[in-house]
Amino acid sequence: MIGAFDRNIFGLANTIWSKMMADFPITDRSNDDFNQAAVIYLEKVARVKYLQDSILQILARWKKPYVLNLNEFRRCCDEIYSYAERKYTRGIMAMP
Repeated sequence: MIGAFDRNIFGLANTIWSKMMADFPITDRSNDDFNQAAVIYLEKVARVKYLQDSILQILARWKKPYVLNLNEFRRCCDEIYSYAERKYTRGIMAMP
């Protein structure tokens, strides 16, 4: 899976992936290794240590825009929370 991924990214994304893979300890190149590598890669691209924590902090400070009604705002919040709950994010903060 790791080999297939690095053949499909180009430019700066490939540069970041290549540098990260040089330092990443890969044992058997399993799906678990790929998932862990993907988490670290996304954090390097976003330039944050724990991407899940950053998403939660943004949502904690986010105020409802005037143009959205309450149902639309809630739907947007739920969608962003779903990004934080995915397996490609990690963090130390508890999910609300």
